[in-house]
Amino acid sequence: MKEALKVVVWLIVIGAIVVFVLQKYFVARATAVDEGMAPTILSGDEVAVWKHATPAIGNIFLCVAPDDGSLIMGHVVGKPGMTVEEKRGNFFLSGEPIATTVSRTLDFYDTDLDVAVNVEMGIAEYANVHQPFFRQPGDATSFAPVTVPPGHIYLLGANWASEHHDSRFHGTVPISACIGQVFVRLKPADDHGADLGHGYLDGFLY
Repeated sequence: MKEALKVVVWLIVIGAIVVFVLQKYFVARATAVDEGMAPTILSGDEVAVWKHATPAIGNIFLCVAPDDGSLIMGHVVGKPGMTVEEKRGNFFLSGEPIATTVSRTLDFYDTDLDVAVNVEMGIAEYANVHQPFFRQPGDATSFAPVTVPPGHIYLLGANWASEHHDSRFHGTVPISACIGQVFVRLKPADDHGADLGHGYLDGFLY
């Protein structure tokens, strides 16, 4: 009995050490504070961030905005030398369009605006990545091509209707200002994630 108890105690100690090392050196916890990544990640979702990840196209990265120091989260859609532009609501990466398929239209409660907004929901495809997105029906927004400078990335949120939480507003982000890759949802937002099928430990392996 004593030997079994010793084993349990040692397992608890070892587990605690592993968790401590992971959190200190490899994994960070963060809470989304806006709807810029909806429908994939909602305001209030708690996520885990791998600190030492190298940005790859499609990854979700958490970074410090270069203009105001706020935390921003988005898909990496542009790496050094690439261009990103929008033509009448359609995005282009180095001249190649992001293909989109709309699956439904819904009223989404946007906590940033404190109001329900009508959005199209669908799947975007680029560089072998398939990611959910929101966009405003009939969106005809355009912006000139942006060339990603050396040592930077371009972040684009999944919520294309909300441009104030990614590189469309904050500009390209120095890779050195990034905390890491968001790879799993630890806990969904309490109030408005169930209708999108959000749950505990959902992975984001884009």
